[in-house]
Amino acid sequence: MHQIELLGTSSKNFKIKFISILKQTSVFDTKTLASLYDSLCDSKKVIIKFKELDISYLNDIVVELIELEIWIGQSSFHEEDGYSFEE
Repeated sequence: MHQIELLGTSSKNFKIKFISILKQTSVFDTKTLASLYDSLCDSKKVIIKFKELDISYLNDIVVELIELEIWIGQSSFHEEDGYSFEE
């Protein structure tokens, strides 16, 4: 299972888009994703765990999250840009 660390967001305007991006790909339900976004708005770090997906698809999700002004930490899959967890 892959995961990504999200460090916060500079915008509180993208909750619906955040949920839309992650509701089919993460292991979390809509209510939990809404709560996680609220935590990001408070600059709290959250870990998103994903269902088994292709790495290129996961990398596309990272790009979408960055477009929502979400700060990305480490991940278990996004190695090219230095976002890889040390395992």
